[in-house]
Amino acid sequence: MRDSSFWNVIVPRVLGTYANVIFLVLWVGFIIALIVNREWLDVLWNWAQALPMVLRIIVWVLFLPIMVGLWIWESTLLPAIYPIPLTSYSFPPTTADRFGTLKRVINQPPRNNHTDPAP
Repeated sequence: MRDSSFWNVIVPRVLGTYANVIFLVLWVGFIIALIVNREWLDVLWNWAQALPMVLRIIVWVLFLPIMVGLWIWESTLLPAIYPIPLTSYSFPPTTADRFGTLKRVINQPPRNNHTDPAP
């Protein structure tokens, strides 16, 4: 137990795995609630908002991604917020070359379309 590889390698790996599994289960539950009965999300949001302030802060800190998902679901900004991650991060800009095929434009220097006058 005093081996440093146990505390520096194994424990963080196990805790990270458990955290990922827990949030995977929570997100699967969120998606099931969206598909089966959307009122479950409303009930969960109302329960979290009815907690005393100290407990509400603890719930928000422990389950931040889920609470943000619930907040977006309950807000009136849902149609405005939803497309932002899709357009900004999922699809890099593209351009068409002279043959009409699309090419990705990522970290390419700008083209010089004008001709320099002869000296």
